Amino acid sequence: AKAIAALPEKYGRPQITRTAPVPTPNATSPSAPSAASKPNPASNSGNPIASYIALPRKAPASDYGVDFPDLPGCITAGRTLDEARAMAAEALALHIEGMIEDRAPIPVPAALEAIMADPHNRDAVAILVDAPAPVIRSVRVNVTLPEDILKAIDTAAPNRSAFLAEAARAKLRDLARQA
Repeated sequence: AKAIAALPEKYGRPQITRTAPVPTPNATSPSAPSAASKPNPASNSGNPIASYIALPRKAPASDYGVDFPDLPGCITAGRTLDEARAMAAEALALHIEGMIEDRAPIPVPAALEAIMADPHNRDAVAILVDAPAPVIRSVRVNVTLPEDILKAIDTAAPNRSAFLAEAARAKLRDLARQA
């Protein structure tokens, strides 16, 4: 089964598609940001992966529908609650992918309190759906290092590039904290 995500008219017609990794949301939202952005140990970039609140709903004699209050028009459905939850992840990826292609700002996930304050949402059950991890393209570079440093890196780590990338990330985090 595939997820169906109905996008607002400016994002094109509804489509059926497979998901693809998308960049981490980086725009602002009028709603208060939530703790839904968290470091993900699976992310090799160390960047937080956003989690959006989805609201599964079921009317009598219907499938479970799921919508994302932070992303109007991002909807999906499933016959069972588990299927609807799985479809929600695909719908979220498709919707964000469309926004990125259109260069539309990606909203920061709102706080649960802000979403549940809307009377329309009060009877819904909230679930968190992770946005796909960003794809970060690696680029080959030539670096000149003293031989003793290179030997120390090779002794300490099985992958030189990964070691240097993590060392650079750590240094950049330190510099950002000092600023």
